[in-house]
Amino acid sequence: MAGLTVLDVRQSSTEESIRDKIIEGMCKEKKELTSLIVCSAEGLRHWDRHSADTDYYIRHEELGIFKSKANEIASSIPDGGVVVESGSGTLENVIPMLEALEHQEKNVTYYALDVSHSEIASSLEVIPTETYKHVRFGGLYGTFDDALRWLEEDPAVRDLPHCVLFLGSSIGSFSKSDAARFLRSIATHALKSPNSSVLVGIDGCKEPLKVLRAYTADGARGFLMSGMDHANAILREGHSEDETGSVPPTFDPEKWYYLTRWNRHLGRQEGSYFPRSDDVRLGPPLEHIVVKKDELVQVAVSQKYGHQERKQLFDEAGLQEVASWSNEGCDGGQYISPYAVLYRLQPTNL
Repeated sequence: MAGLTVLDVRQSSTEESIRDKIIEGMCKEKKELTSLIVCSAEGLRHWDRHSADTDYYIRHEELGIFKSKANEIASSIPDGGVVVESGSGTLENVIPMLEALEHQEKNVTYYALDVSHSEIASSLEVIPTETYKHVRFGGLYGTFDDALRWLEEDPAVRDLPHCVLFLGSSIGSFSKSDAARFLRSIATHALKSPNSSVLVGIDGCKEPLKVLRAYTADGARGFLMSGMDHANAILREGHSEDETGSVPPTFDPEKWYYLTRWNRHLGRQEGSYFPRSDDVRLGPPLEHIVVKKDELVQVAVSQKYGHQERKQLFDEAGLQEVASWSNEGCDGGQYISPYAVLYRLQPTNL
């Protein structure tokens, strides 16, 4: 990865941001934990194994779209622009698009964004950058909000066309109302310059058994349970050791199970922690909180969108569809195809 720059765009430390979200979520009446707790190096190793499983259709369907539609997707990205991908992971899905951009001789800069500096480095290492003459590469170390602020304010990039990639059905990790607000925030902060857009992957599968198989596939439990270890590591800082010479964990993994279920009413998968048997009193700094034995602590959701739901989402976000791509045989309206579409969106006032 010689010569590649990873820019630190954080407004505050990532750990402080996640810490605040953990405490805020556990103090709510309906307790929840931010899904950022699974974004540790250990969690991402489990994730790579989980998402590679054949039952985890989202990764494989999205890769199929990028392989078959790479030239069309690349054609929609303007020359001289900046491409930012959130949660870069293995980059396997976007490599066909990057190769197509190079073939089209478009001078663009691709930035892999992640809250883990080491993950950015390992992601970029898989790209043979020496074979690219037109596409340049870099990394952004920080949260998605940090990246939006950077795109809006940094003189080197603020006036260039921006293409924000939000793939892997990550938009499903929000409630519908929060998803609309999130996309509106992207439009407000990152899509001001002409020809800017956001490319978002949306899952339209509402077949409960297929969804549940995907979210309980090999590696799923390790991925989600690693979040407790990461939360403990973040919350442990600044607390005193007990008589054994260690800091008691906020969450003792031995006292918790992980549950995934399909919420038919809301049309989404939900992942939660819950006590194994008895009520659980948390450790510092949340020792005043007791989680009842039948109480669920939500940590992850994956909202699925039908055709009308997608249209409503875009309307509420102030975005318009300018292009879409899907696999052959996709029928998102009937929820037959497991992975619906990739949408290219622009603000309605452009």
